[in-house]
Amino acid sequence: MLHSRIGVYKQRAAVRAMDTGFGKLALKGGQPMPYKSIADLPDSVRDNVPKHAQEIYKEAFNSAYEQYLERGADEREETAHKVAWSAVKKRYRKDETSGRWELAG
Repeated sequence: MLHSRIGVYKQRAAVRAMDTGFGKLALKGGQPMPYKSIADLPDSVRDNVPKHAQEIYKEAFNSAYEQYLERGADEREETAHKVAWSAVKKRYRKDETSGRWELAG
């Protein structure tokens, strides 16, 4: 019986994850939580920036997500994504010609 309950909880968590619009976020109590690894990042990050930039994004997102506890869930997540992109842009720039992200000189 315990195994069937765990299965039900995992299914509910997966549905809640999809409902966030960011299906890859870890969940705790139905709330989006910081990313555990770069594999959990949104496709828009994983498919476009180098691995090091992904690590920067993850760390900045997690830090900002924890820092803005007083904000509502949607605003908190939106702010954390903005902070994370800002952190990436401090170290990387997107080459206008190739469209590739590279270390800022």
